[in-house]
Amino acid sequence: MTAAVTTALTAIADSLAAADIVIADSELETLLQRAEAAKPRSRQSLAAYLAELDTPWTTPNPHCPYVFARVAYLLWQSGYLVQPVPCAQCGRITPKLDRVIEGARCCGWCASRRTEHVCERCGQLGYRVTTTETGGLCSRCYQKDPARREPCSGCGRRHVPSTRTAEGLSLCGNCARPKYVCVGCGRVDHAKKLTSAGPLCQRCYQAPARACGQCGTIGPVAVRAQRGVVDLCFRCVQTPHEHCAICTHQRPVHTRWPLGPVCLPCYRRTIAHPQTCAACGDTKVLIAADATGAQVCGPCSGASLDYACHRCGHSGPQHYAGMCLRCSVAQATRGLITVDGTIRPELEQLPAVLADRGQPASTLRWLSKPAAEAVLHTLASDPEPLTHATLDQCPPTNTRHWVRAMLVEANILPRRDEPIERFETWVNELTAGLPAHQSSLIGPYARWAVLRAARRRARRRGYTNGAADSGRERIRTAVRLLDHLDQQGIAIGDLTQPMIDGWTAGNAERSADITGFIHWLAQRGVTASDLSVVRQRRAMPSEIACEDAHHARIDRLLHGDGAEDLSTRVAGLLVLLYGARLTQIQQLTTGDITTSAASTQIKLAQHPLQLPDAVGALVNELAAAARNNWRARTHDGQHYLFPGGQPGMPIHTATLSRKLTDADIPDRISRNRALLALANDVPAAVLAAQLGLHATTTSGWAKFAQRDWSAYTARRLESLSEQTEETA
Repeated sequence: MTAAVTTALTAIADSLAAADIVIADSELETLLQRAEAAKPRSRQSLAAYLAELDTPWTTPNPHCPYVFARVAYLLWQSGYLVQPVPCAQCGRITPKLDRVIEGARCCGWCASRRTEHVCERCGQLGYRVTTTETGGLCSRCYQKDPARREPCSGCGRRHVPSTRTAEGLSLCGNCARPKYVCVGCGRVDHAKKLTSAGPLCQRCYQAPARACGQCGTIGPVAVRAQRGVVDLCFRCVQTPHEHCAICTHQRPVHTRWPLGPVCLPCYRRTIAHPQTCAACGDTKVLIAADATGAQVCGPCSGASLDYACHRCGHSGPQHYAGMCLRCSVAQATRGLITVDGTIRPELEQLPAVLADRGQPASTLRWLSKPAAEAVLHTLASDPEPLTHATLDQCPPTNTRHWVRAMLVEANILPRRDEPIERFETWVNELTAGLPAHQSSLIGPYARWAVLRAARRRARRRGYTNGAADSGRERIRTAVRLLDHLDQQGIAIGDLTQPMIDGWTAGNAERSADITGFIHWLAQRGVTASDLSVVRQRRAMPSEIACEDAHHARIDRLLHGDGAEDLSTRVAGLLVLLYGARLTQIQQLTTGDITTSAASTQIKLAQHPLQLPDAVGALVNELAAAARNNWRARTHDGQHYLFPGGQPGMPIHTATLSRKLTDADIPDRISRNRALLALANDVPAAVLAAQLGLHATTTSGWAKFAQRDWSAYTARRLESLSEQTEETA
């Protein structure tokens, strides 16, 4: 080491010591090597600069030599009390201030913005961010340079790599972001904020309320203060209004296409309805126009914007970037059922099943809900073979029923008698949440009395959702009785007849629902054997639709004078003409329709009914529509005439009743009028066989119809007799 270099090194060490910065000679030598100050000239220049200033390490000077800026930055980065030299233009702390503007140190970015160049790709005058063999590129063309794009190893989309894995594979900006388990909802997603309690996803994070810098309103901030812009609330952040290039209305600009500014309604409509491109002939989203004014797609206009899915090639709305809605459903499903990088074999076809059923946009919204994520994660992470019992471990929500129907339809789970099996699962979940003294009574009663009778009925003549609801209500009524006794401090063994009579209070429905439980308790010696429930005989209907209004409704449905759809018209006619129960209408399939050259028959019970020609035409039209609806298909190859929201399931009776009510067809009083009219014309035994009613019920209607007619006849005779006497 020469004497000049030694002198320079000593001067640098003395300057650091004067600033109370103690550093070993070996470490200082290493630091100077990293600061590109290994040459004697650089060290001498640094020593000369330090000799001119009293406090160079704590008072940054942008007019310093480059070697001082490097040394100061490395000392600051190592934790020493040194103030690094900032860029004289933007003020950022950067390790390389190798450019000079007006004698002050600045970063390369600020220096590049001092001179504008013509971009070799777009031809516009702008700041050059990179140089090429023939010139340079502006920032926009550099970011869109196809040569920089690589397939992402995470999502498969082509992007400029944000980072690389240990194996050298590229990752886009989205896939490179780490994912955490949200402490709010339990989702595995990107963290919006890392709080002291844990990470929060974008859905759970609530932005703190601050005062808007423009209007002063306290609320969530839409735009944070940065680069001279104050905090702005959502009201003050206004999208510019311009004339839409498609509808020509002045509206907020949602996006800008080669056509020009586009509003949100036109954007959604154009994206959702791809058309044939006038240039390439493919079905694309048309966002530009050629010289003749014909609409063309983005690539044909020279724009890089294209709404074609990079997986299937379908053009239209996209959820994930470069991926259509159906492919996005498959992608989202795979993410939810992947555990430790693998998908269990039974669920491998689930992404394709979900992508091909229903509306993809609706399915994506369903997949984003916590209930759907919880069910799919339970199925994917259970180490045992996938069965119905696995699905029963999920929370008792409608999501569980919907997923079960989907898995059964896809042949992932075997088909079962859903009403009876769902009833048994409900019993198990109900008894598990009851106190021990109630569960010891409700559990055996539900399983050995109610559920056992339900299974016998299922084997003999089937079991419907309505029957299951009736069984649940009987069990709930028993629980209500036990809750009432607990509130009164009365043990079940001390139950007396006055207590039962006081609790039922003459309520016919409560009396009917609790009778079985009281009888079961008495049989097993839990209560006195002489306890009973006084059940009131049901009176005949007191409300019957007006005959004229009844006929007017029939005429309106036959001729289609109202706004009712075809299914509502057919269901209403079955109620108005034959007094059909909603549970019967609900279960009708195309197999219950028999069509010949002369007539159309429908089977509501054991024996078919011959329909009038006008009604038969409507039923045949509804059956044809059902055969073309994949959601209406049953497990035996038939199709429900009235399909529900879940594929392979009929419409719910509550939904059917609501549709009839909206069509001004009150099903209860309309059914009463129909049965009253049929009881006048058809013998009770024939009516019972054709409508699926009990003989006692039809006999009661026959007596009711005869009684009403006799009273009317007697009153009419009295009136005629009085008129005769007055005339005489």
